[in-house]
Amino acid sequence: MTETQTDIIKMGIGKKETGSTLKPARVTITGVKTLTEKADKTKLKTPLIKIIVKHPDREEPLEISDIKYVKNEKIVVATLWAYTTEEDGIVLLSKNSAVAELLRFFKANSLEELTGKEIEAVEKSLTDKYLCLKAY
Repeated sequence: MTETQTDIIKMGIGKKETGSTLKPARVTITGVKTLTEKADKTKLKTPLIKIIVKHPDREEPLEISDIKYVKNEKIVVATLWAYTTEEDGIVLLSKNSAVAELLRFFKANSLEELTGKEIEAVEKSLTDKYLCLKAY
């Protein structure tokens, strides 16, 4: 065991919280990024879409990969996996994917058309305070 691991094992609970979490806000989409491999360089089965946004309370760009939308009359949170299908020899995004829902929300034909659009970033749930994009 390294010294750092030993130190962490012996630590108590402090009185301060870690950095503040970002509050829900209207954000501007500044770009889109596609991840095809994990941090350890293993290939993902399905590419992951990250929407890059400018949050008013943060200088650095923020990457969000989940959306909240209405499905079967319920509000759901889904990850932006780029599921695809082949139609007439052309590879397209799956009609029932979360990515397709985001595009329909903006009446966009492709992810590149999202740059410059504004959208609400909201908390995923009452217990999960991470932000996702509100597409309803």
